Amino acid sequence: MRQRDDMTFPFEEYQRRLDELRRRIEQRHLDAVVISDPENIMYLTDYQTTGYSFFQALVIPLTDEPFMITRAMEESNIIARTWVERTRPYPDTGDAIQMLVDALKEFGLANKRIGYERNSYFFPAYQQDKIHTTLTGAKLMDCFGIVEQGRIRKSPLEIELMRKAAAATEAGMLAGIDACEAGVSENDIGAAISAGMFRAGGEPPAVMPYVTSGPRSMIGHATWRAVPSKPANMYFWKSAAATAAITPR
Repeated sequence: MRQRDDMTFPFEEYQRRLDELRRRIEQRHLDAVVISDPENIMYLTDYQTTGYSFFQALVIPLTDEPFMITRAMEESNIIARTWVERTRPYPDTGDAIQMLVDALKEFGLANKRIGYERNSYFFPAYQQDKIHTTLTGAKLMDCFGIVEQGRIRKSPLEIELMRKAAAATEAGMLAGIDACEAGVSENDIGAAISAGMFRAGGEPPAVMPYVTSGPRSMIGHATWRAVPSKPANMYFWKSAAATAAITPR
């Protein structure tokens, strides 16, 4: 692990999370876990990217140094943001799962008991099938939820960031209320909410605010439109600010 002082949380916080995860790995009689859920990868390493449509994985051995598999373009995020020192990037024309299998073999895990997040949205069935048929010497076991067990109880540092995100959310909501008047479009209100959140310390959220008005206010998860509102229109919006990708939930 590379010690650094520019991550979202102090290095010791990530060390604590990793130590607790390894205790759960040991309790399940596993030798390593392959983590593919972006939220869990960030929780453990501070790795952040919006490029999670390409396969990425963090491998945590029970006793050895962790390593990551990512698209080559995303390796810069590992270097710039995280404590991870071992990376095995693959090109856009490459085979991500083959790279994962090769790395597992390289680091002595080819014949070990390996947990993986079977229910992860970001590890589709066809990729799981390939690792099962390619890494035939290993015993692959579902460990879905093993990271979330540690995320349930928030640390004081996490709670502090959540409070900051909540304050930014409130600022955005109040800015949206102030912007509501006849003739103003949903775009204008969305812009006011977003500006209010960002000016109050919010950073890019997972999704932008949902804003609807009039008859459109009953539509779930509708994106805003540049249509002026009419007098007596009802408004609906939903928003949550983020601070270092931490939301108030």
